Amino acid sequence: MESFSTWELRRKAGDRHPLSDEQIAEWQRWGLLRVPQDGRWTEADVGRAKRVRELGKEVRSQPRRAILLLDASYPTEPSKLREAMIAVVPTIKAPVAKMRRLRVALRVRYEGLAGPRSGRRQPAERWLPPKAEWTTVLRRFGDYEFGLIAGAAHADAAALTKSPAVVRSGALSGIPCDEVVVLLTIRQLAIGDSVFAASADS
Repeated sequence: MESFSTWELRRKAGDRHPLSDEQIAEWQRWGLLRVPQDGRWTEADVGRAKRVRELGKEVRSQPRRAILLLDASYPTEPSKLREAMIAVVPTIKAPVAKMRRLRVALRVRYEGLAGPRSGRRQPAERWLPPKAEWTTVLRRFGDYEFGLIAGAAHADAAALTKSPAVVRSGALSGIPCDEVVVLLTIRQLAIGDSVFAASADS
């Protein structure tokens, strides 16, 4: 397999100008680009760096890019993905309302609900912690378990945002896809917490 030096990566993945060492270091910090053990890069790294750079034209936030570009063919360290989600949580506007809308979207897709029901408030999901505890929830479970749950949430978010029924319902309208991934991950981790707690009490 052909490999490249860091300078060659900077040149190949750059646009009109080579990437900077600072860009590469920042991308590595958030798991957007791997840290090569031997200091050599591959064509997969070049392709990944180009995707990161291109997405930067639409999404400036590095943590949000790390979430959006989650890809099994170019694994992200779960610990770095976790930190990216923790960084995004405080920047989500109207997070509680968005979590409610996500619940509606899930019901539309999996239960056949037609859409949001005006004038009727959904009963509280008692297992879901308050917003102040969401970053704490994201720190629970080990890296391996977190990686599996976050990967499943990423796949679910893609399915939800492309579902014709969900699109027609408008439940997720205006919610960025990376936020859908974060909210889904929080829900799944909280469900896991509640299951373990119930098992411990029985």
